[in-house]
Order: sequence, then structure tokens, then C-alpha cells
Amino acid sequence: MKSSTLEPTLAVDRLLELYCEWRTTCWDVRTAYGRFCTVRACDRPLAYAAYQGALDREELVAGAYADQVSLASSLLERDSSASPAIASP
Repeated sequence: MKSSTLEPTLAVDRLLELYCEWRTTCWDVRTAYGRFCTVRACDRPLAYAAYQGALDREELVAGAYADQVSLASSLLERDSSASPAIASP
């Protein structure tokens, strides 16, 4: 594989990794909220703190995923504009 095609390939690989990480943190938010909704009143402050922490982690990963989408898109766009168009017969 040429180094010019390696960079977009690695960017897309990282994009998929971040997508999976984001989906995992989404599930963590859902789980933490479920716990918050079902705990005894005396345990709610701790459960709510756990829920907030899960939301914070999800926000960070979502931001990293969004940044990677932009990077991968620009690399793929750059590569497609640098490649000569193939004429149709």
C-alpha cells in the first residue's frame, strides 16, 4: 500500500475505533441512568454523580469522534481530488 493511501486508511481505522468507543460510552450512560432511576433515595447522590461522570466521558469521546470524522473526510476528499478522474467509455 502506498503511503499516500495509508494515511486515509489509518484515519478511517481510527474513526471506526472511536465509533465503537462512543457507542460503548453511550451504553454506559444508559446503564448509569438506569441505576440512578432505581436506587434508594439515600444512594441517589452517588448514583447521580456516576451518571454525570458517564455523560462527561460520552461527551469527550463524541468530540473525539466528531474530530476524526472531519479529519477522515478531509483526507479522503483530498485523495479523491488528487486522483485523476476515470473517464467513462
